[in-house]
Amino acid sequence: MKRKPPTTTTIEITDALPWSGTLTAEEKAIVFRPIVGNGGHQILLRRVHGHIDPATGAFTLPAIVVFKILGHALDYGRGGYQVRLEALLRALERVKR
Repeated sequence: MKRKPPTTTTIEITDALPWSGTLTAEEKAIVFRPIVGNGGHQILLRRVHGHIDPATGAFTLPAIVVFKILGHALDYGRGGYQVRLEALLRALERVKR
């Protein structure tokens, strides 16, 4: 099976400080789609949901979670869960550090 090239990002993790920002309405709709299954992507998304206010889309993610999002979004083949993680990447790229 051929894999598409990974998405690129400008995100750099240079410290252990948390990342705070807000998802757009579109990003929130993508990230909060129902999660089916118990694989690595699903476990990560459930963990991420715990750091996002579902009403406002405001989030504060520990640096280790951002690191895991980067790994799952950029180092695996394309699929439905990668699309959700890419929505998170767009929000993280807007965070001023």
